Amino acid sequence: MKKKMVYSALALGVGMSFCLTSTGMAKTVAVDEDILKAMQTQLAQQARAIADLQAKLKNVPQVGETEHVAVVSHPAKGAKVQVSLYGQVDKGVMYADDGNSDKTFFVDNDASSTRFGIKATVKPGGAWTAGSLMEMEYQTNPSNKVSMENESLNEDFHVRKFSVFIAESTLGRLTVGQHSAATDGIAEIDLSGTSLAGYVDGTVIGGGLSFYDARVSDYSNTTVGSVFIDLDGGRYDLIRYDTPKFYGFSVAGSIGEEDKNEIALRYNKKIAMVHVVGGIGYATEGRTSSSDGRWSGSVTALLDNGLNFTFAGGVRTENDDNRDDPSYYYGKIGYQLHPFTVGKSAFSLDYGSYQDFADSNDDGTLFGVQFVQYIDPLSTQFYLGYRQMQLDRDLADMKDIYAVVSGLRVKF
Repeated sequence: MKKKMVYSALALGVGMSFCLTSTGMAKTVAVDEDILKAMQTQLAQQARAIADLQAKLKNVPQVGETEHVAVVSHPAKGAKVQVSLYGQVDKGVMYADDGNSDKTFFVDNDASSTRFGIKATVKPGGAWTAGSLMEMEYQTNPSNKVSMENESLNEDFHVRKFSVFIAESTLGRLTVGQHSAATDGIAEIDLSGTSLAGYVDGTVIGGGLSFYDARVSDYSNTTVGSVFIDLDGGRYDLIRYDTPKFYGFSVAGSIGEEDKNEIALRYNKKIAMVHVVGGIGYATEGRTSSSDGRWSGSVTALLDNGLNFTFAGGVRTENDDNRDDPSYYYGKIGYQLHPFTVGKSAFSLDYGSYQDFADSNDDGTLFGVQFVQYIDPLSTQFYLGYRQMQLDRDLADMKDIYAVVSGLRVKF
């Protein structure tokens, strides 16, 4: 724009000179010095205004550039508040066969449920940061709750997280409110890229389905959700502290409602050509539980060539001496490749053994195959998963349950 102004001024000057010379009206033109200075000052002010406007336009976020549109304000001198809206919708179709009947369900995939949230952070400058998090969930026909008797479930809004935090780079982070406890996610660490289609928590796909007992020709009171439990942590009102990372390690501890106390150790580091993430934690179940406490953990490794491995396990201590302590172990092997430009393709196989969860001497086994195609330009993932779930129980003949789930998750 500055160049156009200069070119216009030159053109005007040349035109005037040509006109005056050609008509012979004047040989010279005398210009008052005060008028000339005033014109120069005005042009300089316009140039500064244009430069300021161009700088402001560069900072305006364009729709579609990023997943989150940030609103920045200045509540105090030197401080910035950044607010972002985020969320996802995850809808699919699930087919299930329990050995007695079969049905197709239209579900919200509980492996990564439909949700939205608002994050806010305050950065006054330096190492200190404060903020808040509000995250809500809404599912219609959750994949972990639909059953042969009830395929239509409309749930109310559910609060996942409602918390505030304050953090300092060398001191760590303190969180207060409804939030993830220290062991939340500790059993579900997975770099396979296929968790949408199936992972260690065997309850998310078909968790509401009941096992059919052929010995009595009737459905049992045992559901998939009561057999394949990964002993992962949850979310509730608490106070949580996280240490800074030290050589890839960090520690988290939380105390919460109903005497729930948890502690966890995590590790996250790239070593040569392998990215390793893992963790282990212990939690007391609280005064309203029939269990004393639980150990759980998981570790996953992703190689640069796309090959990956995941392992998880845990045990829960029961208060009842006549009750066997439930335990499980789980493994997954996967591979990632990039045959399409839109995003990676991830494949995996998994196996899990879950003992004594619904009842003593129960032996639950699951097998699975998963595929997820990432469509990065649309912030979307397509998934397809298969699960076979078995339950061996004394004096019963439980039929295997087969389930297939497929759908799309769109994130924003």
